[in-house]
Amino acid sequence: MTMKAVEHVVLVMLENRSFDSLLGWLYADTPEGPALNIPEPAPGARRYEGLQDLDLTAFTNTAEGLSYPPVKGASALNVPCIAPNEEFEHINAQLFDKEDIKPGDLPIMKGFAQDYVAAIKKSGVAKENPDAIRALAGEVMQGYTPSQLPVLNGLAAHYAVCDMWFSSVPSQTNPNRAFALCGTSLGLTDNGWLEKDPRAKLIEEKLGMGLGDDQFETDTIWNALHDAGRSDWKIFWQTSTLPQKISTVLTGGKTGLGPLVEILLKVIEGLDADHQKYLIELSSGDLSSCYTYRLFRGLRKIPDVESRFARMNEFYEQARAGTLPRFSFIEPFWTVSEVSTDVTRLQSLATAMGNDYHPPGNMSAGETFLQSIYTSLIANRQAWEKTLLIVTFDECVGSFDHVPPPAAVPPWGAGSPGYKTQHGFNFDRYGARVPAILVSPFIQKGTVFRSTREQPYDHTSLIATILKWYGEERLLPMFKERAMGAPTFEGVLTLEKPRCDERDVRFLKVERGAGETFHYLDRFLLRSHFGEYLSTFVEEWTLLGIASSSDPELIEYFPTLGRQPVELFMEKSERESSSGEVKGGDYIALISTEMEVGAYNTLGAWSDARKCYYFNDYDPILDKDRYEKQTWSIESRRAERGLAVRFGDAIALKNKHSGEYLTRSEDGVTTKSDAYGWTVEPVVSLTATSESVMAGDVFHLKNKASGLYLTAAKDDYPTIGKGAPVKLTLARRAALRGDAGALTDGEIVELAVSETDSSYKRDRHVLGAWLLNHYLYYDAQSTDDTKQRWRVMRAAGNGVVKYGDPVILVNMHDYQKRFMAPDGERLTTILDRAAEHEWILERAPLVAEPQH
Repeated sequence: MTMKAVEHVVLVMLENRSFDSLLGWLYADTPEGPALNIPEPAPGARRYEGLQDLDLTAFTNTAEGLSYPPVKGASALNVPCIAPNEEFEHINAQLFDKEDIKPGDLPIMKGFAQDYVAAIKKSGVAKENPDAIRALAGEVMQGYTPSQLPVLNGLAAHYAVCDMWFSSVPSQTNPNRAFALCGTSLGLTDNGWLEKDPRAKLIEEKLGMGLGDDQFETDTIWNALHDAGRSDWKIFWQTSTLPQKISTVLTGGKTGLGPLVEILLKVIEGLDADHQKYLIELSSGDLSSCYTYRLFRGLRKIPDVESRFARMNEFYEQARAGTLPRFSFIEPFWTVSEVSTDVTRLQSLATAMGNDYHPPGNMSAGETFLQSIYTSLIANRQAWEKTLLIVTFDECVGSFDHVPPPAAVPPWGAGSPGYKTQHGFNFDRYGARVPAILVSPFIQKGTVFRSTREQPYDHTSLIATILKWYGEERLLPMFKERAMGAPTFEGVLTLEKPRCDERDVRFLKVERGAGETFHYLDRFLLRSHFGEYLSTFVEEWTLLGIASSSDPELIEYFPTLGRQPVELFMEKSERESSSGEVKGGDYIALISTEMEVGAYNTLGAWSDARKCYYFNDYDPILDKDRYEKQTWSIESRRAERGLAVRFGDAIALKNKHSGEYLTRSEDGVTTKSDAYGWTVEPVVSLTATSESVMAGDVFHLKNKASGLYLTAAKDDYPTIGKGAPVKLTLARRAALRGDAGALTDGEIVELAVSETDSSYKRDRHVLGAWLLNHYLYYDAQSTDDTKQRWRVMRAAGNGVVKYGDPVILVNMHDYQKRFMAPDGERLTTILDRAAEHEWILERAPLVAEPQH
């Protein structure tokens, strides 16, 4: 099998991670190793070139008199918390452990820690904290485990990964992306060398950071496709080259942001209207600010090229509909930051945390983004069987890798470039390895592939393979010698028939059961005492520049409470690798997996808001005070006995900084001095069965403790006793969460007496809890009265409600929100929940309704 059956190729290039830092431990716990090697390794050669089974001390890096061998497991998901140096001279230092490289020198891969120390010093952190270098220098030697990065590692293990794919240039983003799209960087090694707009320099001086607004005046792969009459391609993008909040501030796009504008204009004093216009152009969110459109100028030669660009929401829609173009290229949301947190207010306007895996952002954001791409592709089975997803990274940059990069063929081969090259570099050696993963149902599970030629894989293999797939190999000379000799990877698709196990990847197998042990990084739902779940966030704008603002951002993300739960996970908060059981007394970080929050996903209790909100995770070395505001200790009854927390356990979450507990508020969550109960609920299947309670079903309501049923009403007051049970029906008052018709935990319903019941009164039949009466009674239906709304809570936790399941019924009126309970022969609501307040829905026998 080759790529003949493939009709859709999707390419996503992520940012700034080495192979060992992300996939070095992929097969560490799989002694048998990969299932298939392409080609078969030579006798004695390793089948997977990771860090497993190596003498790690042989790769020890030294810095400032300290030694740092490679380490299994990252101490946090934002490691390294300071962005490593990216420029050409720094990559030389990382690979060769020196900056002055002479002909014939070979990379020894021992300069990563020392160069990271230089980055730490440049950030200014070491001046404020003398322990910073000792605490942080080893971060670039840490390798994430498969449990920490389940999506990337899951795809690599379930499909195919190349363990010998090298970045094209030993330097930054722009030259490596240029090689991936053009086969050359026109002599550029460092971002900004091909900037042509004279306004860039002054702005870079004022902001203290490069813009990288290079202009590559050469043809791209899309120019070749256009010349061949191939128009079935599209570029999907998310955000501007610089953060959009810059243009928001400069254009006054939000009311109440006056102080922001004043700060920005004061600090960058000297920028005239024309320079401000340039900044707005780079950050507008319009197509003119799109990275690929802006930098790769050859695209402008394609008529109506603007129509070939679309936002990511369109990608998801087309993927699910099976209508993607033949070739899709995806830009991530760019991370633009040198330090994970605690930057100056001006820098905060020019920085952002994205979903591109770029340090120092939280890796969970990239994992969520990659998962969303994959799940949208497999949602359409017919289209999925014709799709190849390619995932790779542009550059290694700063994080350790143990394989020395080999010599490379320059784009101009043995000739001369015909133009000046930056630093006099001849482009005759690669950068270090980066992950490269191929995902297709025609790929055998557990495949590891390498080049079958002398020339290894690098980003020019993307051009060579895509043109070959299109049947346009004749156009390959447009992209020069490196691309012409690049190995292609169509042979990795070895199966004759497509696999059907696309949902059997580790990151989609998150379901657990009540009573199972709860581990770090397990996905879970957090349910309140009254049955609401920690739910989707809402955005609220903040006022940067006001003295009370503790975090320099324009927007904060506030979680809400509701019946649409979000998946969360816990990470150890003590800067050690998150693994093992969660136990009482542990200090944890609470992280949301919502894609829209991106890297701003860690819940904290902040002094500038009465409600808790998400922010990117603080490092204790960079800012101990704010780090403690997003650190929580776990209290649970089980933990008091020295046992691990289990799914279904009740816990309390105590903020380390304030000593207060996470609790519900009217429109979100906050902290208070009194302990508040939450339940750690497992993620479970919401698929309906024959025993599921369905909207419109007729049922009996029985008290679990007494065995008594809801019986005939007396003067509109329902009774409870041993008489004939009345028939009730339920109607939803909220959107569906599971299968259509099946009632799920946390849903809000209306309870009404069935028309077949003898006590039924046409205009007084809906059960409610009323402020002026201690007892529940039936009244006419109201379209907006929360007194007649009941939240159904499964006593066993999250899942589809089935007949026979014990449930708790919580009245939804704002002034009550109490539990339905028996009171003699009548019903009432009480504040405290107890076992005797559990109810069981029993299916009522079907009886024909009377004819009217």
